[in-house]
Parts: sequence; structure tokens; C-alpha cells
Amino acid sequence: MSAHDELDHYRSDRALGYRSWDSYRRRRPRTAGAAVVLTLSAGLLLAGPAAAPGLADDTGLTDSAVTVAWNDGTRDPDDPMYEDFKDLEVTVSQTRNLVNQGVRITWRGARPTVPGDRGVPNPPTKFGSHFLQIMQCWGDESGPTPQQCHFGSQNDPGGIDAFALWRLSSTRSTTPRDPLGSVDGSFRTRDGQLLPYEETRVFLNRNTTNEIPAAYTGPDGTGAIVFETLTSVDAPHMGCGQPVRGNDGTVTGESCWLVIVPRGSHHVDGSKAPYQTDTPFSPSYWRNRIQVRLDFDPVTNACPIGAEERLTLGSELAGAAMLSWQRKLCGDNGTVYGYSSVGDPEARRILASDTSPVGLAFTHRPVTGDPDIVHAPVAVSALTVAFHLEANRGERAGSVIRELRLTPRLLAKILTYSYQDTVPGGVWGSPDAQHVADAPRSLYADPEFQQVNPELVGLFNPNGSWPLLVVQGQSDAAWAVWEWIRADEEARAWLGGEPDEWGMTVNPHYADLDLDANGAQSFPQADLTSYQRPPAEYPYDVTSLRPQVGSLATAARMALTGDTGQRTTWDGQRQPPGYVSAERQLIGNRLILSLTDTVSAERYGLFQAALRNRAGEFVAPGVESMAAAVAAMEPGAAPGTLAFAPAVESPDAYPLTLVVHAAVDTAGDGDPAALGEYAHLLAYAADRGQDPGQAPGQLRPGYLPLPEELRETTRCVAEHLPGKDVARHCYGASGGGAQDPPAPSGAGTPGGGSAVPVAGDGTDGGIVPVSGPAADGTRGGGAAGTADPDGDGDDPAPSPPPSPQQVATVATPATSLGWTRWALVAAGLLGLLGLLAGPVLLRFGPRRTEL
Repeated sequence: MSAHDELDHYRSDRALGYRSWDSYRRRRPRTAGAAVVLTLSAGLLLAGPAAAPGLADDTGLTDSAVTVAWNDGTRDPDDPMYEDFKDLEVTVSQTRNLVNQGVRITWRGARPTVPGDRGVPNPPTKFGSHFLQIMQCWGDESGPTPQQCHFGSQNDPGGIDAFALWRLSSTRSTTPRDPLGSVDGSFRTRDGQLLPYEETRVFLNRNTTNEIPAAYTGPDGTGAIVFETLTSVDAPHMGCGQPVRGNDGTVTGESCWLVIVPRGSHHVDGSKAPYQTDTPFSPSYWRNRIQVRLDFDPVTNACPIGAEERLTLGSELAGAAMLSWQRKLCGDNGTVYGYSSVGDPEARRILASDTSPVGLAFTHRPVTGDPDIVHAPVAVSALTVAFHLEANRGERAGSVIRELRLTPRLLAKILTYSYQDTVPGGVWGSPDAQHVADAPRSLYADPEFQQVNPELVGLFNPNGSWPLLVVQGQSDAAWAVWEWIRADEEARAWLGGEPDEWGMTVNPHYADLDLDANGAQSFPQADLTSYQRPPAEYPYDVTSLRPQVGSLATAARMALTGDTGQRTTWDGQRQPPGYVSAERQLIGNRLILSLTDTVSAERYGLFQAALRNRAGEFVAPGVESMAAAVAAMEPGAAPGTLAFAPAVESPDAYPLTLVVHAAVDTAGDGDPAALGEYAHLLAYAADRGQDPGQAPGQLRPGYLPLPEELRETTRCVAEHLPGKDVARHCYGASGGGAQDPPAPSGAGTPGGGSAVPVAGDGTDGGIVPVSGPAADGTRGGGAAGTADPDGDGDDPAPSPPPSPQQVATVATPATSLGWTRWALVAAGLLGLLGLLAGPVLLRFGPRRTEL
């Protein structure tokens, strides 16, 4: 991944309004009163005034969706191009409250895309005529000019005339001249700077553009594509969302324009053309444009900078909800709530420490064994395999694939790097990759995949690669994916070493991890195979071929833009020579999967796979399927919680649905106002915070509003939290909280299914906490999960998530401590030594600067 891409991904996470706990701890003030730096208010780049709700419906449309007919009454029926576009209608799924996101664009009434004419010298092979060119522009109330449009990166989708990708008019002697004039390719920035064509390459290149140089129309005259909208953070030269303060003090964002230029079967002079040979900015083409106004949320801080803040942390599944709630709650000079995204196990360890500066953590699995910590459900989200697939073979070449089905075993094959294209040198026949020599080349080449997706057979290059983006580090999300896989009998058997019906076996490097018995809390990269191909001077490994990413949102955005993050291309000209990031996949040839959450998938407009549940049905995430999953859940391991239910045999349930709980430490941090402020947050979350929409305070698309029964629990917790009397009032006899480990998945639950071995105690996968409740019920502390015990800002904070290079800790069954108690004592002494030595060593360590 290039430095520019890394900055893009950083901005993407910052735009969500949070950063990592590791980032927070490096910036922690020294004063005890300001021991926590709030990450939400500092990173809020999407805030704005309240606006109309924009909940996406089943078609992906919001209430600000717009449909525009090309033939609006102003077109000339005598124009030779009139017949090409007279029935064209374009629908844009969202036009208000825009941020950096994906917007779905669909159309109908167009002529089917025609490949280039083979009789023409050097013909294009995919897009000859009848396609759409789509771009983002800035402009005044009347619309943009070509000089104001973000287009011309020459990002060839594979088979289109070169000048149709350029900003300037064709200079070929064989290309007809436009009788209405020509264009020079210059660009004018919003601040008035005029850049000649040669200088536009600074911001118009394959890895920064959001243009769609050619969008495919199917035989039925319809088409669809996802378009990424860029804010002033992503594209300062356009300034979309740049704050504008009105006379009444209201702050809005600068609007921009979406421009669609249809291309038919005519040259600029009206003569018939087997393929399009000039820029869409040529006046004869430009006058056929459709333009749609895009209203952006202002790119500004929602909450006062420097205000006193109440920190929360935990699961990224709560991130989008917290961003929205925080924007609303601080709007009227209310409490500013911070949020840092950390893995669920780390969040539970931080919360359980008696020196933690945080009193509320978001987590799926509860904190157990500490009577001072209470739980309340706050959100229902889900994990999803989102995808961006464009057919590159046959009559549908260039079309967007909207449906995909996956079994637990297929996902297990990807996550264990068991295909040739997931192992360095695997597709090249490397001697070091012989352990996958008999495996299918890719997911697409797997007979099991083709069996469950027969309509996709023949639409893709069989030698293509199908990367899956996953998040690094430990989380309940990763644990849930493995639990869903283990709940499936054939997937569990395959992980245990049994071949599938076609003879494929698990990558042997994963055999010793016992994933079939214990699952995992991360996605381990256990195959250390490396590969070196001349002229490279050293090999690359799996962390370069299949790099893991920092957040679920980043995984979704990279899928939208076709960014695999791979670093396997050797550049001998750079200094020093080394591997460089692969360019983004070509538009029209994107093949990329993303293991993300439903909120991020909705934000970036990605289609989502239907997963096979325990009842044998393929079900995609949605309001009804997620509600069915919640209805089937049993009480969790602590009062007020619901347990993940991957093995329930409900045919309508989406299997990767998760309830996010707020775990609150009622022992407090010495601040008497803390519990009252956390109670206020919970009360809002259970009430207006469950209203679907795009406005501040509302629940973003991708979440399921809490069922009323769960809301009642949260309201009760909020009411009794300040008095520390939650358990007596809010948790009934059947309100969860069994002290014994939960039953194995599929056993003793409605719908049954075969029993699955339990990984640990159902809370942290059998991993012994580094810090937390002591055996006698008192609160432990002073170990590696502790955040600055003495508040002087010099002590180590909780450890960051593991890097992609680290093989993840795998959950193991809970057993008697035996001799390991002495190992724990030794570990505690080492931790104490590290605690004392840390501040001294840090004086000599390298310094890291935040962007």
C-alpha cells in the first residue's frame, strides 16, 4: 500500500470519528484530570446540522434518491444522438447528507454495451459503444463545466479508446473534429487556481480517482455501479463538504455534482462510430450529460474542541452508532462522549482493571466474574462478506455482480490460505508452495463455489485472483466467524483434516492450530511460505500477498476502490529497491471480497453475500434476517446480555448477527458524575438513538433497531445505574448471567444441531486475562492491561492489537491451572518489571508522530 493509500485509509478511519486505542495512549496528557484524550471529537470530519432521515431500503435507495430522465423536454429530436439516449433514466441512491461513501447508480432504457469493432485497427475489446462515463464535479447552482470535473486519470477499464479516457480533445488525424469546438484538458480548483492538463496528473491518477470511465449496460438496457463520493478531505481541489456558514450561523457543506455522460454509437460530428474515440468533455458529448446535485455534510467538528470528555472504547461494531449519538448529544452543550476502537478482548481487560480511565466498553461477549460491571444491549449489527465483483468474460463482461452465496467451508478455505492464490508462489508452481499444488487456483476455481454459484460460471477469468480483506488483531467479530464455521459439520470436519468431496484439504500449516476444536479470536496468518521471483532481490511473504487491514471500515472502502493492498511488485528503480503497492484493480475488472460489518458495507454501497445458516438456507443480512437471528438468541454469560447463536436452526436467521452490549463499571473511577453521564448515553441509545436515518443521533443503515424487549433492559439499566442498583431491578431470574460456561453451539438451544466443542469459557476463548477481577472478587490491577495506574502519563497503556505479521493467539479450552499458576506468577513479575522499566526505556526508544 502506497503512502498516499495509507493516508487515505487513515482519513477513512478518522472520518468515522475514532482512532485506535494505541493512538489514544500515545497522545495521553500527563495531568490526572485530563488523563484521557477523546478521539471522537478530534476526529469528527462528518458532522453537520440535523437533516432528513436517509435510511436505505431493500433496493439501497434513501429518501433523497433522485431519478432523472435524459429526455427532459430540452433535447433535440433531430440530433443524430437522440435515438441513442431517448429512453435513458438514471437513479442515484442518495443525494443528501453525503460523506466519503459509496452511492449506487442504476439506469434503465439504455442501449446494450457493444464491444469494439474487430475490423478497426487496434480496436478496443470490451467497451466500443453504448456505455456511461460518470464523474464528480464542483460548480455553481447551474452546474459544472468540464474544467471543474474530476476525470481524466486514464484508468483504462480494459478495452476502451485512449482518448475517451482523456480530458483533452483527440489529436488523431483520423478522429472527426467536433463542430462545436475542442477542450484543452485544464482543471480549475474551487479556490480559483487554473491547472494546465499536464499538472492534473498530481491528483488524477489511478489510485486517487473516483471516476467511472466506462459503465456497462446489459442486454436488457439496465446497469448498476457503485460510485465513491469524495469530500474536501479526499479531494481538496473540489472542496465538497467544505464548511459554509450562513447568515443565521448555520453551517452547511459545499455542494458538488454528479455528472453522467452517456456514450452512444456516434462520433462528435454525428457520423456513426463503431467505438467512441474522444473525451466526454467534447461539447457534442458534454451537452448530452445528466447532472445531479450532491449535498454533503460539512467537514467540520461537531463538538467543541478541548471540551471535557467522557471516554468509551471497544468494538468497532459500535463505532458508527457512537459517532452519530455523540454528534447529537454534544450539540446542545451536552456531554462529549469519546470513543476509541479496540478489540473486544482488550476492551474487557481495560474495563476490568481497577486503574482504568474508562468506565464503559462496547463488547459482544460480556465481562464475567465482576459484580461491579453491568451490561445493557445498545445495538444490533452483523458481520458480512461484502464484495465488489465485475464480470470479465462473456456477454456480461463489465457488469456488476449483485448476488453471491458462500458456505462456512468456503470461507474456512479462504481464511486458512488453502487456495493456490493465497500462498506466495502458489500460482507459479514454487517448490515451497507444493502443499497447495493440488488445491484449486482460487475461490472461483473451487468446484464447491461453482456448485453453489452456478450462474457465475463462465463470467470470470479462471486465472484471476479473488482476495479477501480481513482485519488484523483479536476481536469478538473474528471469534464469531470461526464459531459460525465450527457450527457447520462439514466445515468443522474439513478444518480437522477431512478432504471435501473433490479432494481439497486444509493448508497443513493450520493443522496444529486446532481450529476445528477451539476456533480463534483473530485470523492467523500461519503459513510462512515466501517467494522470490527475478529480478526481486529478496522474497515476499503472506503479509505482502494478503495483507490484513486496520479496521472493518477500511476493508469496505478498499473493496469499493479495488485496492487489494498487495505489495508483490518489485521496483528496482526506487531507492532502495523494494516491493511497491499494487495499483487499484481496473474498473470493469474488480474482483475483491471484504469481511466487514453491515454498516460499513452499506456506507460504501457494497453488495453482501448470502451465507448458509444451520438450517441449510442461504440468507443475506437485512432487517428481517437479523431480527430472526436476535429472536433465536439465548441469554448470555452475564445478566443483560444475549449470546451469539451460529447453530440455531432458524431458516430465516442471518448467522453472523451480533448484539453489541455496553459494559459499565459501577465501581467508577472516582468521578461521581461518570455514572450519570453513562446513564444519559444509555438512555438516549435505547430511545431516539434507535431511530433509523442519516441525521445526527440516528441509527445508520446496516444496524437493526433494538427490539423493544432489549430497549426496556437498557432503559432500566440507565435509570438505576447512578444508584448502582441495576441487578436487583433490571435482571430477572432468566435475564442471563449463568455463571457456568454457555452450552456448546447447537446443543441445548432451540433448533438444536450437533454439539460443538466449547472454546474456553465463552467470554475470552479460554485466554487468561492479564488483568481484571481477582480470585477473591476484588479488583485486580497493575498488569499489562492497565492504563497508567498513577495517572502521571508515563506508564504503559494497554497493548495495541497484534500486527499482521504476528500469528494470532488461538483460543484453547479452559483447563485446571496446575503448574501454569507458577507461570502466571512469573508473568506477573515480568509485567511489574516492564511497568517500572517502561518509562525509562521509552526515553531511548524511537518517537512516533501522529498524522
